[in-house]
Amino acid sequence: KVEISRRIDQATREEVSSLSKFRKKARVLRTANESQTLGLFSDSHLDNIVAIVFGEVDAFLTTKNAIVVSAMEQNAKAIFELYFAVEPPFGDGTKRNEFPDAFVISALVDWCHDRKEDLFVVTQDGLFLKACEEEPRLDAVECLSGLLNRVASDEAALADFLRTQILEHLEEIENRTKEDFESLGFHVEDEWGDAEVSVTKIELEGGPDLVDVTGTMVSAELRFDAEYDAYLSYDDSSTGSYDSEEGRLLYMEHKTETVNGTERLFVTVTASFQGMEELDFQLVDVDLTSPSAGFGIETEKNAGWPWK
Repeated sequence: KVEISRRIDQATREEVSSLSKFRKKARVLRTANESQTLGLFSDSHLDNIVAIVFGEVDAFLTTKNAIVVSAMEQNAKAIFELYFAVEPPFGDGTKRNEFPDAFVISALVDWCHDRKEDLFVVTQDGLFLKACEEEPRLDAVECLSGLLNRVASDEAALADFLRTQILEHLEEIENRTKEDFESLGFHVEDEWGDAEVSVTKIELEGGPDLVDVTGTMVSAELRFDAEYDAYLSYDDSSTGSYDSEEGRLLYMEHKTETVNGTERLFVTVTASFQGMEELDFQLVDVDLTSPSAGFGIETEKNAGWPWK
C-alpha cells in the first residue's frame, strides 16, 4: 500500500503539472463561460486529490477482501546477495536499483510457504517475471488475461475455434489498433511542443488470450509490438537568448524532427458467435486498453541520457 500511495502521489503531481501547462496555453478556452462551468480553470488542490484517489483504492481493497502482504520484514542479506550477483529482479543499468521488487518477491514466497499455497503473479516487468520463474510456488503471467485464458479454455475445441476466428480478422484488428494508438494524444517530453505519432509497423506477439466466453460472446486480449515515427515540433530551449536586465526572452529557435520508438499495445477484442460456424462469427469491438493515454516523447538531443 505504501508503494501504491507513492505512485498515486507521483502520478497526480505530474498530471496536475500538465494541467497547469495546458491552462497557460489555452487562452481561448479561458474566455469561454462554459469552461468555467466544467472546472477547467478552477484551482487544483493536490493533497485533496491524492487523498480521494487513495481513499478509493483503500475502499476497493476492503470491498474485495484483499490480503495485504507486508514486505518490510524480509531477509536483507539474501536480497543483497541477489543484488551483487545481478540476479533477477536486479539487472544492469537502471534495473540495478530494483530493491522494492526483490523485497516484494521475498514476501510473496514466505506467504506461500507459510500457508503451503501457490500464488499467481501478474506483472509486465520482465525481470520481475524472471525472478518469479525461479520460485516453484510463484506462477507469473504477463497480463491478467493470460491467467483468465486458462479458465476460458476448458472446452478446447471451442477455444481453438474462437482463437482461429479472431486471427482471421487480424488485419481489421491491427488497423483499428493502429488508429486508436495514433489518436491517443502525445507531447514532447523535454521541451514545450507538440508530437504526432504514425505507426510504421505493428506485429502480434503471441496468440489471442481468451478472457471470457459467455453464451454467444467472447472477449480476448491480444498483445502487439508497434514501431512508430513521432513527428516533433518544439521550441529548443538550448538556443534561447535572454535579456538579463529586462528578464525576457529575445529569441528561441523552433525545431521539427522525427524520432523512432516502440511500444507494447494491449487490446481487448469482443466478438459474437453462434456455435462454431465461421459465417456467424462477428467482431463487435476492438478496444486499446494499454497504453490508455498519450505519453511524452523525448527529442533526439536528450534521448538516451542517463537521467531518463
